[in-house]
Amino acid sequence: MKTGNVKKRFLEGPKIRYKKSFEKFDHIFGKENVYFWKFDPNSFPDRCVVKDFCQRLHIDIEEDNIIRTNESLSLEATSLLYTYLRYGKALILNSVGEKRFPLLVKQISQLSGRKLRFSSELITPILEKNRVEIEWIEQRMGASLAEDIYKDDAIAIHSEKELITYTPETVLWLAKLLGEDYIDNMHPKMSHLEIAEWMHTLRLRLDQGQALVTTETTSIDTPVKSNSQKQELLKIENLTKKLMLANRWLIKQGQSETAKAAKTRLQPQLKALRRTLKKINTGHTE
Repeated sequence: MKTGNVKKRFLEGPKIRYKKSFEKFDHIFGKENVYFWKFDPNSFPDRCVVKDFCQRLHIDIEEDNIIRTNESLSLEATSLLYTYLRYGKALILNSVGEKRFPLLVKQISQLSGRKLRFSSELITPILEKNRVEIEWIEQRMGASLAEDIYKDDAIAIHSEKELITYTPETVLWLAKLLGEDYIDNMHPKMSHLEIAEWMHTLRLRLDQGQALVTTETTSIDTPVKSNSQKQELLKIENLTKKLMLANRWLIKQGQSETAKAAKTRLQPQLKALRRTLKKINTGHTE
């Protein structure tokens, strides 16, 4: 997952490119040889897309060969991940390793909860912005993509503020993964910046293979790292926390230039640690 301008993408929605993505198949294989079908579980046999696909192509498939998985994140899990991507950007950019974090996503996906739904007031502008593309695919497919976008308004997300408001159960779930100190420090008015820092700590611990506090619903297998790498990652964790806290305090005091200077002073240490970790990862240790 890329960080980028997460808030902008959330508010404006994705840019749909049906024509660019699919018209090339018409040109290559011939329009008469390419078929498009609407993804509508209500119309699938047993609500199964695999059965629908096989039925359309007259393929026999045994029930035992169908693997059913649900990869969508709950509203609560999405809230935590969005917070990290949106408000932990400085932590992510100053950390070691990939800017994608499959271990974190895998861990967060274990947080069950409500289904993520967006309100009609958020969906309508996106549909309007992509109206030409939607009309193209509807004409090409011979079916309408129209759905009732108002049915979930009572329980849907209406703004970014709702996405960065956390239930006590969600905060407790995250705190339990991180340990007793975090459970002791959690409070009813956890801010998005605090949650972003906790998520960053969780991500670093997963990356370095540290054992997490597990419950019945929280467990994950992580690769074991060397002691040297664990120590270096802990240094990175402490440095990035100090950098984030110092910058935030200085900016609040109206000293943005001082904040930049403080960040600049820490950069050589961060770069040195990155070089050390690179040597550890490639096996070139002294």
